[in-house]
Amino acid sequence: MTAPATPPKILIAEDELIVAENIARHLNQQGYLVVAIVDSGEAAVAEAAQTQPDLILMDIMLQGEIDGVRAASAINAQCHLPVIYMTAYADDKTLERAKQTDPYGYLVKPFKPHDLKTTIEVALQKHRSVAADRVRYAAQLRAAEDQLNYLHSLINCEVLARPKAALEQDLGLEMDLRRALDRQECHLVYQPRVELLSGRIVGAEALVRWQHPTRGLVSPAQFIPIAEVTGLIEPLGKWVLQTACRQLKAWQQVGLDDLTIAVNLSGYQLKQPHLYQQIQRILHTTGLDPQRLELELTESTLIEDIEMASQQLQGLKEMGLQIAMDDFGTGYSCLSHLHRLPFDTLKLDRSFVRNIDSNAKNSAIAIAIISMSRQMNLRVVAEGVETAAELAFLREHACDEMQGFLFSEALTADQFADWVRSDRRL
Repeated sequence: MTAPATPPKILIAEDELIVAENIARHLNQQGYLVVAIVDSGEAAVAEAAQTQPDLILMDIMLQGEIDGVRAASAINAQCHLPVIYMTAYADDKTLERAKQTDPYGYLVKPFKPHDLKTTIEVALQKHRSVAADRVRYAAQLRAAEDQLNYLHSLINCEVLARPKAALEQDLGLEMDLRRALDRQECHLVYQPRVELLSGRIVGAEALVRWQHPTRGLVSPAQFIPIAEVTGLIEPLGKWVLQTACRQLKAWQQVGLDDLTIAVNLSGYQLKQPHLYQQIQRILHTTGLDPQRLELELTESTLIEDIEMASQQLQGLKEMGLQIAMDDFGTGYSCLSHLHRLPFDTLKLDRSFVRNIDSNAKNSAIAIAIISMSRQMNLRVVAEGVETAAELAFLREHACDEMQGFLFSEALTADQFADWVRSDRRL
């Protein structure tokens, strides 16, 4: 009988006890093991050396002589343990220092349980890959000191001894994903965006789906993190952009005008120096008007290098593209990003839309965001609208657009075209 897998061990370094306990509760619910909660950089370094956790959640602004960045640097030097920074209001200088420690990710407080789990899984997968590379390299060095046949023997043993079903499954998924685009296993679906004033469809968000030949429909939550860690997100993201632009042009050619297509852009893609030229070629090849393409980015995508993000987005904005901040409202530093980055649209996170008609906090946040956006000449798109009461509230307070199951789930290209032709409205 196979022994159950040991849950990943997490060390939390957070000086606000209520926040730390809330994070620990979510981690326990998600199947992780919280080995300790510490409130200082000194304690984080000592606890990491003693407990050897699989991952550390580190408040970047820890109080004391050793802040979160210095603690992470010391841990990295001593133990090579992956660190994810948690931040709410870190300044640019602190973020630049943090970048030098090669963190495995960032979480902007307050964050959602789903974002917590996704960021941790991406970091653990990346760390497993790095650790496997270290083991492989060490084995090759040892083998090189002996005869070639001994090298061959060691490599074979290493391959045969690859452990952990979960890692093998991830590696198998990675190999399959590398072939998926060539085999045309991926396709796009389109989530309608509806103008609240008229009730008509004004565009769509393109979402990628993977129909695996043996696994069936693979959730984006499974394969997108793997794509981001391995760099496969670049060819996948390029394919999504090409396909979405080509599809919108095809709709225009049959008379479905005045539509906009929105595409998610990952942090990995944003960092690529050739992104501008890549999108320019796609627009030229498809003949699509740049103003009909909107790129959506989350705050976590932007926080790693705000200067780089500003330069890239300004160039894309000058090309004529629309820029949207996705999941707006989930981080404290959103306002500073609005000031520095050329956004056209804010997407109100679904966590604030849920029960907006009866939840006083959600309604107050939504009203404030809509009012602020009006002053800044930004559009607001409400995500995840599921009830008539939520819709009525958003209309009353002059939200611009919505998307969600109240109107429609994501549609195939043909279904979406039929809905637009039939002038289906809210």
